[in-house]
Amino acid sequence: MHASTKPETTRGSSKETPNGSTATTRHDADIYDGTHPEARDWNQFGRALKVLDLISTYYFRTSVTGFDNVPDESSLVVGTHIGGLPAADLGMLFHAWYRRFGDQRPLYGLAHDIHFRKKKWARLLSLGGGMKASKAVALDILRRPNHHVIVFPAGARELLKPYHRRDRIDFHGHRGFVRLALEAGVPIVPSVSVGADTFFVLNEGTNTARLLGVDKSLRIPVFPAMISFPWGLTLGPAPHIPLPKQIRIAIGTPLRFNLGAEAANDPYIVDDIYYTVQSVMQGMRDRLARVKAVTQPLRPSIAELRAHVREALEIFEAWLNSSQSLDEETRDHMDRTETAEKDTPSVTTVRLAG
Repeated sequence: MHASTKPETTRGSSKETPNGSTATTRHDADIYDGTHPEARDWNQFGRALKVLDLISTYYFRTSVTGFDNVPDESSLVVGTHIGGLPAADLGMLFHAWYRRFGDQRPLYGLAHDIHFRKKKWARLLSLGGGMKASKAVALDILRRPNHHVIVFPAGARELLKPYHRRDRIDFHGHRGFVRLALEAGVPIVPSVSVGADTFFVLNEGTNTARLLGVDKSLRIPVFPAMISFPWGLTLGPAPHIPLPKQIRIAIGTPLRFNLGAEAANDPYIVDDIYYTVQSVMQGMRDRLARVKAVTQPLRPSIAELRAHVREALEIFEAWLNSSQSLDEETRDHMDRTETAEKDTPSVTTVRLAG
């Protein structure tokens, strides 16, 4: 039995979801810190999913192949994301995964903890399956039945790599994903993408990052000089608007090792798996790049376009109203909680989860 201690919270209530996990109501702000897998709840996106459908279908014309390779058991998906900020290929993969599997095979992504510093952004990421890049969090998810975690070993160095190296798969020596898969006893599922790199990184700026200290203070090893829309030439990892180039994603056959958790401590085994995965993904990427992309945009009829625009405006208006309502409810709830805490002695209850 796996026992963990976690202080109970007085905020919110819980409910059972189709995948067997527990979802908590929106007042429970404590679960949106990137360490609680139960915060994932795509149902809360509601009609906004239709907006993602439109973006995926008409703007990026997203194509995902290989979903049949996703195993019924838990797995560690090792991927590439080359779309800079906002990483459009990553977003389209998560959207396509949910549309294919729903809550039956939940996908979680490990992200830099800097993304969880703003509460509203942290809540949005958590609802979509974003988790802090922590070994403990990843193991917790992978030990649940039929749960999947996607990692990007190269991190920001891949997200913002120079344009002349865009075709190269390079994990830059980061072997943590191998140890994670071995300890969890799960297969590695390779995934690659092409088409999202519609910006130009002239120089990744590793020396600039060290000079400015962001490699240590923010754990961001690059500070690139790049050309992107609409800003033109910029210095630093600036968010940009991706151009409407087709995004193609391929999911490969699972790589199974069955070596036991103790193999994670053997550097020779770890190195062998590391280079094997990198080589397999390079081959997948090369084959995917040779496939001719869709060059003609998908054009809906005038009636369809009007309906899509009208629905998008309604969703945006509803989102504004719900955001204002959520802020008011959250403030009222926090005021009541603070008042109750002042009147009640602080008592922490420890709960054991089996």
